[in-house]
Amino acid sequence: MLNTVGYSSKENHTGTGLLIVRHLLQLRKSGELNFEISDNKITFEIKLNKIYDK
Repeated sequence: MLNTVGYSSKENHTGTGLLIVRHLLQLRKSGELNFEISDNKITFEIKLNKIYDK
């Protein structure tokens, strides 16, 4: 369900936050988004790659 556009477990929320984060990471090729579901809790991990200016 987390990968479904518009899904939110919160009332009156659009469920676009994770979608936007994932999209930005893919555009910049600068990290990854992982999640784990355990005991009705979802833990998100966002790994960002350091980008050096030349």
